Amino acid sequence: MKIYKKLKNIIEQYDNKDLIVKHIIYYIYSKSKRKNNIQNLLDNHARFYSTDYFNLDEKIDELIRNNKEEIKEIDPGTIYEKITSVKLKKSLGQVYTPKDIVEKMINMYDFELEKDKSEFKIIDISCGSGNFLIPIIEKLSSLGKSPYEVVTNNIYGVDKDDFSVFLTKLSIILKYPELKEENLNIIKGDILVDELKEINENEFDLIIGNPPYIGHKNISKEYKEKLYKKFITYKNKSDISYCFFEKSWELLKKQGKLIFITSRYFMEGKDSLEIRKFLKNNYSIIKIIDYNGYNLFKNANISPIIIKIGKDDLKEKFEYRYKIKDKFRDVEFNQNNLEDKKWIIRPENQLKVLHKLYNKTNCTLDEIIEFKQGIITGLDKAFIVKDEDIEKYSLEKSLLKKWIKNSNIRKNKIRDINNYKLIYSKDIDINKYPNTKKYLEQFKNRLGKRRECKRGIIKWYELQWPRKKELFEDEKIIFPYKAKKPIFFLDNSNYFCSADIYLGKIKGQVAFYENLVKYLNSNIFNFICRLELKKVGKGLYEFYPYSLKRLPLIQKEYLINTTENGYKDYEAYLIEIFDLNDKEVSIINSTTEEWLND
Repeated sequence: MKIYKKLKNIIEQYDNKDLIVKHIIYYIYSKSKRKNNIQNLLDNHARFYSTDYFNLDEKIDELIRNNKEEIKEIDPGTIYEKITSVKLKKSLGQVYTPKDIVEKMINMYDFELEKDKSEFKIIDISCGSGNFLIPIIEKLSSLGKSPYEVVTNNIYGVDKDDFSVFLTKLSIILKYPELKEENLNIIKGDILVDELKEINENEFDLIIGNPPYIGHKNISKEYKEKLYKKFITYKNKSDISYCFFEKSWELLKKQGKLIFITSRYFMEGKDSLEIRKFLKNNYSIIKIIDYNGYNLFKNANISPIIIKIGKDDLKEKFEYRYKIKDKFRDVEFNQNNLEDKKWIIRPENQLKVLHKLYNKTNCTLDEIIEFKQGIITGLDKAFIVKDEDIEKYSLEKSLLKKWIKNSNIRKNKIRDINNYKLIYSKDIDINKYPNTKKYLEQFKNRLGKRRECKRGIIKWYELQWPRKKELFEDEKIIFPYKAKKPIFFLDNSNYFCSADIYLGKIKGQVAFYENLVKYLNSNIFNFICRLELKKVGKGLYEFYPYSLKRLPLIQKEYLINTTENGYKDYEAYLIEIFDLNDKEVSIINSTTEEWLND
């Protein structure tokens, strides 16, 4: 709607935009002709209105006059979602769930079973603006309960953000004007650390919602310490969303159900071991809908799953749906077969082939390859130069190195070089390179603000994380850290690489690079990657060393003395080594083809 763009244009004229957003929403609904209960709610939350913004009120008045119909059609939660800054949403871990997904999640629960139960209780423990609770009130009301009965006896919500609590209350009373604020069990508080008696003294039949995603970098040290003490699932670099699963187990009744939409990262993540163990050992998994790298949310790089679990006797099998292209595939999976180190949930025939490949190997990549990350310059604009820069400033050639990024790498070549060069300024006296010094001085102020410069670790003209020069000048394997399929390139041309590229160096004389690269680019290894590596976007996988190093290699003797004599190609050679039959080869080929086209 155009109204959101107009509101954003107004907001851009002011400082303290987050406060302005709250003021605007409050003012819009204070000007509308509502019943007394709305006015009482507004009076109780007048802190969101500031008399310092009378000139802003005049602009909003004009906007309301000129857009009456549009204003009528929108709800406060949607306004807040559309005009709030991405920065504030990230700080609160807020990711707004699309309405069709909310509906899908609500429909995963049979409310018909509860329509005659007065003590039936539902809670959203991170309720935001109430986008789950309001349709649930509608659902229960349609089954014969009055809205008053539903909100008084059945519906609860918690959020630590004061304005989110206000929005939820406002949205409910706008829809049901006969309700008063005191009728609503919507509470401000941090469900993870606060002692909320009105919540903690209850047991709930259903917990539903979208818990906040906040990584360790965005949480204070003091708050982390509180989480470490309270939750076994919160370790090292865990996400705060894990704690919501653990807290929900405390709040659920026996036989109660939990339905969350959350990041799929916990299924495979390095720092997610404890949450995987907790879910497997304490909950009965009923259903998982895996969007498998597809992003449902705006302004949030999150690939979600919807998970329905129960606090009841552990069931043997659960339903798993995963998306490929525009379709979902269905798998029935045994919960006991989930492994703590990583959840690989795929059709049984694929997993059998994967296990056979492991059983036919005697080492992992980590035993053969040492992995390193490429260079972090700290300011690419200063250190990455084109031919015209080199010529214009007469840059000293002894400092210049061939430079590539992720997108340059192909299996058999390095493409689109564009003649970029890296100024490799490590452990040098810059005064011996006067032309380069003069060139870099135009960036001196920004370079000096780098953290390592401020700490005295590096000089202003040096690369931030340069790595050892020999790492790039020796024979090596290079590969992008994100790709649709394995792309490993044997480099003998001394390319220096950016941090979105990883390097592999063979440990000792245990293999030939040529043989190793053939295996890493093979369709069989591609199949292994499809099942083992984390999917992070549409068709994209993470080729991080943490995951790669545990993957299987063919026997070491084949990496040293391999020969393909008698075989039409390398794939046929590998099929013989792994003793694969036609059916197993077909499974490998169909799997890689299907996922490659995703």
